[in-house]
This record gives sequence, structure tokens and C-alpha cells, in this order.
Amino acid sequence: MSAQSTDQQDGSSGLNTVGEVAGDVVEEGSFHVPESIVDNEVWVTYTNTDDGRRVPCSGISAKPRYINAHDPEPKHLVTFEQALASVEESRHQLPRDDALDGTMLILGAMDGLSCIDLDDVIGDDGKLDELASDILDDLDSTYAEVSPSGDGVHLLIRDLEGLDEKYTIKGQIETYSNRGVSFSGRHIQSTSTEIAEIDGMMQAYQHTHNSRRDADSVKDTSDSDDDIDYEPTGSLADKTQELVDAMCEHDNTAEELYERGDSMSLGQFGGDRSRADMSLASKIYWWADESGMLSHNDYVEADIIAVFMSSDLAQRTKVQTRPDYVRMTVRKVR
Repeated sequence: MSAQSTDQQDGSSGLNTVGEVAGDVVEEGSFHVPESIVDNEVWVTYTNTDDGRRVPCSGISAKPRYINAHDPEPKHLVTFEQALASVEESRHQLPRDDALDGTMLILGAMDGLSCIDLDDVIGDDGKLDELASDILDDLDSTYAEVSPSGDGVHLLIRDLEGLDEKYTIKGQIETYSNRGVSFSGRHIQSTSTEIAEIDGMMQAYQHTHNSRRDADSVKDTSDSDDDIDYEPTGSLADKTQELVDAMCEHDNTAEELYERGDSMSLGQFGGDRSRADMSLASKIYWWADESGMLSHNDYVEADIIAVFMSSDLAQRTKVQTRPDYVRMTVRKVR
């Protein structure tokens, strides 16, 4: 496979990409992709954004074309070598800042394919923290890699039982079964070179390390630059939910921005999520006026912000950590 001789992911030097755990230290080695997925059409590409996120792109295009990683069209899914070829072609054709940055695995494209994502668990000295070391010891029968950021770990599992939707709030770990995961090929040598089938394992780890979605107070401890797309979280009051229902029923663009804004193609906004934020906020305000006339509900700024914060666009780190940005965006379109 030609992948072993290429400069894969984020401009890394290619061959120093397999990790070995010696005690609690991760050492680099050579590149590896599990045989069970390398030739399957479960791959796309990604590009890095200015705020450190990785956005999924079509595997068939050398020019970045944003796609929805939750539900990608089959035509955008390719084998690993085809995705890698698109990255290489992109780097030859486009300026480095405009080119594709690496390959991405689409979990939902293969039944049961899931990922346990551990963020910030490898120190500058290459040492794993205690949680990551324990999990790698427990799950050494499946494939694990150092994430493209160099300080995290991805463990891949096939688990046909899927996730427990009540435990999808990020906690000590992150668990995914329907999204894109940036791939480095930096295999951790103490783990298997293949992806194990372990039904029920994902839920077991969720129940131990994640938080219930209906908890009174949940703190998102993740600050990973591997975050690619999110599901909208939280619940709305009845009147604000009526506003969302009306908007999404009658405005296709608003519906797409609200439900899939952080993973959809944003070509009409030049790929700029801040412009997409402005568009969604403007649409929420317009539909608040419409819904207010029809239902006699009064919608104030706090309601607009609540609706915006429940959207998919609002789940990215920049929005979650900057309430001033949200207020400013909403007030600009008022």
C-alpha cells in the first residue's frame, strides 16, 4: 500500500507515525491502517480551520468541498488510498493554507464502527496520563492511534449495540458512532493492528466516564481540536420550541443551519462559519416576529439567544466559550 511512503496528515514527516507504549511513554514508529477499513469506502478528507477545527470534505475532490459527516452522500466516500490521493493532489494544486490537510474516517459508514476519543492525555514528554494508560491496557485487543494533534488517543471498536443516547455528554472521554474522526495512522504498538468487535463495550465506557444528558449540571471538559461536528444539546421552553418548529418547517436554509450547520457545506458563506452564524441569527429573529404574530408569544433577546445556542452551529468551542460573541452576533442582526 502506497500510504506507507507518503507525507500523511498535517504536514507530519510520514514514517514516524506508529506509537509504542513502553511503560507510560508513547514512542513513534511507522504508519499503519487496519486492514478491515483500508479498502472500504468509509473515508473522506478534512481541512483545518483558523480556530483549530477539522472540517470534513469530500473524498473525491482535491479542492475542499465541505460535507455533512453525520449523513454523507455515498459518492463522497472512498477508500483510504483514494482519500490520501485527493490530499496529495490538493497539496500539489493549491497553496498550503487552502489545501486539504488529511484523511478522515466516517464512523457511520460501517455498521458498529465507533471511537473512544481521549483528549490531552499525552504530555510534552510523551507520557500518557493515568486514565489513558488504564484504558489502553483494558482495550489492547483493538486498534488505537495517537491523534493528529499529537496529544490525544483514538481507539476504534466495532460495537453493534451502539451508544446509549442518555450518556452522550462529553465527560472524561468522548464516545462517537456517527461522525468523522481525523485519522493519523500513528498506531500505538501495544494495541492490536486490527479493529476488534466488542458489543456493549461503548455503552460500558459511557456509563463509567460520560455524563447523563438529563443531568442538572454538566460541564463539557473537552477542549479538543479534533472536534469536528456536534449534536445540538439542551432543551427549549415550549414557546421557543414552537419558534424552532415553525422556522425549520418552512425555511429549508434555516433548518439546515440549525440542525447541521457545523458539518454542512457552507459554500454560500465562503466556508465562513461566522457568516453562517449571522445568517442563522437573522433567520431566528425573522421567524420570532412571524411566530409572535401567529401565536401571540413575545420573544425577547434571551429567547433568540436560547434558540441560537441550541443549534448545531452553536456547539463548536468558539461559541460555547464566548458568550460575548453570541450576544454580539444576535445584536448585529436585530
